[in-house]
This record gives sequence, structure tokens and C-alpha cells, in this order.
Amino acid sequence: MYRSKLTKMAFIGAVLLSAGCAMTPEIVTKKTIEIAQTENSYERGKYYLAKGYNGLALNHFKIALSNEPNDIPTLNAVAVTYQRLDRHDMAIIIFEKALNLNSSSPQTLNNIGYFYLSAGKPEESIKFFKTIGSDHEYSRVAKFNLKLAELKLEEKTMKMQASLLGPIIEPVSTDILKHASLERVSETVYVLNSKYSPAYENAIINMKLDPRLVVRSILAN
Repeated sequence: MYRSKLTKMAFIGAVLLSAGCAMTPEIVTKKTIEIAQTENSYERGKYYLAKGYNGLALNHFKIALSNEPNDIPTLNAVAVTYQRLDRHDMAIIIFEKALNLNSSSPQTLNNIGYFYLSAGKPEESIKFFKTIGSDHEYSRVAKFNLKLAELKLEEKTMKMQASLLGPIIEPVSTDILKHASLERVSETVYVLNSKYSPAYENAIINMKLDPRLVVRSILAN
């Protein structure tokens, strides 16, 4: 329950935090109409991104970027849109460009951290979330994303440790095998003998051998 709440609260603050509270497609207000009709490419890109029209959003963000190539919010918007289009190669290039322009941008640090988190690399994302301070609008988002990343890293570590231990083999109960033995009739034929066998019982109970490894040949008796 707690983890699911964190997952719901962890989101990308790519364009602006207000984008996380975008209007649903069913609600058409004067504001949505104004945004859709605006000549501001960046705002129109945000509008389409909130509606899930990622291709249209990217087109408008690129127009905005052509006018202001070094605008951090627009670069973040382009990178996040590429991420949603599963073009992670392009997303990381744009994120790194934004980070090179301003290495302390909370928006970029949060978004690139979430990029690595969603790619299954929580150890990479944590360092970006931790870099963000607590005196700006992204602090709350980064705090929840950091907690989620730490939980994911813990889960990943536990899975790795479990894989190193290998499969757990349940011990075979000897009670049902006390009076049974697998006897070799020929090189390829075996017969299960249900008669009491002191030698077999001694092997699996006293010598603590795995019953599956004990084969008693009737030819030797």
C-alpha cells in the first residue's frame, strides 16, 4: 500500500509542475481553448503532451526550441516527450544538453533522475535526486522520487542476492523410503523394490546420503 502510494505520487515534472494536474480530455474550458489556439509553441506543446498526443507535442516543442535553443524548460519538454515515445537514445542526449547548460537545474536533475529510474537503474537516479535541494518547487517531487528509487534499489539488490543463492532444493523425506530401494537390473533398467533393505536404510538415514543418489544393484546381493 505504501509503495503504491509512492508510485502514484512520483511523476515527471518535465514541462511545469502544473502539467501534472492537466485537464482531462472530457473537460473543455475557455482556458483549454485558449491554450490550443495560442501561437506559443511551448504552451501548445504542453497542451498536447497533457492530452497524450506525444507526436504533436514534440512538433510544437521543436518549433519552440528552434526559437530558443538553450531554453531549459523546452529542452526538458523535448526530452520527456522523446522518452514517452520510447526514443530513450534521443531523450538522454537532450537531457545531457540541458544539464550541460545548467548543472544545477532542479527540473533537469529531477527529470533525468526519473529517466534512469524508469529505465530500471535506481542507483543512477538516486544521485540526481539527492542533488536537488529543498528550497524550490521540485523539492517535494524529488523527495518522493528519491524514496521510490531507494525502494527499487533495495528490491533490485534482494533479487540479485536471491539469484546468487540459486534455487532452494527441498530435502527428500526419508520416511517413505525406509522400505524401498531403486535396484539396477541392467545398465538402463531400474526397478523400485518396496522390500525392507537394511543397507539402503543405513545409507539414507545413518550415512545421511541423498536417497536419489543411492542405487543398490540386486546383482550384488
